[in-house]
Amino acid sequence: MTAQLLGSTTAAPPPVAPPTSNGVEPRIGLNHKLTAEDGTVWDISTWETGVYLIQGTVEGLGMPEVVNWKTTSPAVDGHQWDGYLVPGRKVFFYLAVWHNGSAADWAARNDELWDMFYPGKLLTWTVQLPGSNRGARHLQLRYEKCEDGFETDPTFEGWAVYGLELSPEQPFWEGEPITRELQQQTVQDFFTGGAGSPFYISGEQSIGSATMDNPGTAPSYILWEVVGPTTSVTVGVNGGTTTFTPDIAAGDVLVIDTDPRNLGAELEGVDVTGQLGSFDYRPIPPGKDISLDLAMAGSGTIRATFTPRYWRCI
Repeated sequence: MTAQLLGSTTAAPPPVAPPTSNGVEPRIGLNHKLTAEDGTVWDISTWETGVYLIQGTVEGLGMPEVVNWKTTSPAVDGHQWDGYLVPGRKVFFYLAVWHNGSAADWAARNDELWDMFYPGKLLTWTVQLPGSNRGARHLQLRYEKCEDGFETDPTFEGWAVYGLELSPEQPFWEGEPITRELQQQTVQDFFTGGAGSPFYISGEQSIGSATMDNPGTAPSYILWEVVGPTTSVTVGVNGGTTTFTPDIAAGDVLVIDTDPRNLGAELEGVDVTGQLGSFDYRPIPPGKDISLDLAMAGSGTIRATFTPRYWRCI
């Protein structure tokens, strides 16, 4: 019996060269910006600004912590899932601050940067992928703590590195707000001459059949604005509705906020939450053509505004 060789005795061919780009644009990293409460914007993607993000340890871009609610029974194996809660998201990154001028120049830049991190202030971390249609995503943060042990005098060296831990009150990344405005449909005569019943023409989509797209990956809550005149109005989504039956005068605005953090209703700045009829504040789920549950008696306008929320930034 002749033995069969399981490998070649000749030298292996050289490795294949990596594929060419074939016209594909080169990869560009994420763009990071920090916006202070006063509107000051720091581009931390490049060292040229004097404040930049050090790659290597950046937490907060992925999934947040999730707590699953479970029910167990001594008579049943396993457990029953009852829902989830997102208690928060850890955000941590290193920022370097430098200046090639005098010690006073470095100290001034350092003071300006730290002004946005002082306790109680809210700042926004914005991340965008250049050349992508994903759009910018934002996370609002507050200062928690800092790693800032100095091995050398930063005013002498002209630079320092800070390890910053921040926390968001709302743990989802957010996109840009989306608004849909709808007016009560008016029906107009299309043809009334001649024999037979008249024909009518109306708008492309009535309030009763309105839809919205939610491009996010997590549910979001809608802020409703109803501009009078109306004698009653119902707003909602996903089968949950809220009604308001008192009259709304022409030009007056009723605002209904369905976000659990800010639940309530105001008519021209006056709290009218107690005057709401039935109410069921459900979020708009991710997806296309999500049906809105709307009804209105009157010729007013309904505006629905929400901010898409995302589980992950990338």
